[in-house]
Amino acid sequence: MTNYIQKGDIVDYKNSGASTIAYGDVIVGEDRVFVAAEEIAVGATGGVHAEGVFEFKTSDETAIAYGQKLYFDATNKVATATSTNNVAIGYAVQAIAASAGSKNVLVKLA
Repeated sequence: MTNYIQKGDIVDYKNSGASTIAYGDVIVGEDRVFVAAEEIAVGATGGVHAEGVFEFKTSDETAIAYGQKLYFDATNKVATATSTNNVAIGYAVQAIAASAGSKNVLVKLA
């Protein structure tokens, strides 16, 4: 038997880290990322977004295509098209041209 627990767009997350998680912080899981829906104190449980469209910074100098799979570079805290050592975020829901420096991209969590 399977029991319904919750809708799933926002799920519970226990902050087992050493510092408070701020609203909008990216939480890196094993195979995907989540976005904090609220401030979560150390040891507390709070909501994190598992679905939705979010604006991520990117420092890629390459163009990003609509629908392109993107990853989160936790070291630099940016979205990237590079999968090596990075965790999947989701898919770009806007195309952006190649340009030097930091820019933003809209990403649908997946």
